[in-house]
Amino acid sequence: MRILDNCICRALYKIFDVSDNESMLHMRHCLGLLSLMNMIENRRCKFMDRLLGDRNFTVMCHVCTVAES
Repeated sequence: MRILDNCICRALYKIFDVSDNESMLHMRHCLGLLSLMNMIENRRCKFMDRLLGDRNFTVMCHVCTVAES
């Protein structure tokens, strides 16, 4: 994942011609490009929230839990 994150940084360096790390961090913040680990964690949390909010999934989990007892 670090390699992919570095690729994103290198692309932004070339596209926006930023010269230092502080400018890169500011550019990523303005574009909403958090670190790759943060993006993955945010997407995972969003997925889990939607999954737990889905009535069908909740019923299926309940049925599986009752069947195991």
